[in-house]
Amino acid sequence: MKFRATGHTKGFNMHFDDTDEKLKIQLDESGTTTPFMTLVGPQGYVGIGTDSPGAKLEVVGEIFVNKGTTEVGIPGTGAGAGDRIILLPSTGSTTAYSLGIDSNVLWYSVPSGASHK
Repeated sequence: MKFRATGHTKGFNMHFDDTDEKLKIQLDESGTTTPFMTLVGPQGYVGIGTDSPGAKLEVVGEIFVNKGTTEVGIPGTGAGAGDRIILLPSTGSTTAYSLGIDSNVLWYSVPSGASHK
C-alpha cells in the first residue's frame, strides 16, 4: 500500500512481508525505501528506524520524551518540558521519580523520604 500525494515522488509504503512475518512502514523517496517502523508478528516486537528489532521496542536514533509539563525536580536542576524521563509522575507537590540532563549533568529525583541507592 502506498501513501503519496498526487504528483509527488516522496511518500510511505506499508506492506506485510510474509517471508519474515513483518509489517513494514517505510519512507519512500524516489524509489529508495528507508525503514521507518517494523512490527514483528511472532514476537510482538516494534522497531523504529530498524527492520530487525531485537526487543519489544527498539529505536535506532534519538528518542524525545515530552509529557508537555514540567515536573518537580531536584532544586536547581529542573529545566523545561521534555528534558527528563518521568518514571512515576508527581502527585500534588511531591517530587516525581525521574531522571534527566541539565547543563551536561545527569541527575535523578525521588520523593522526600523515598529509598534510593
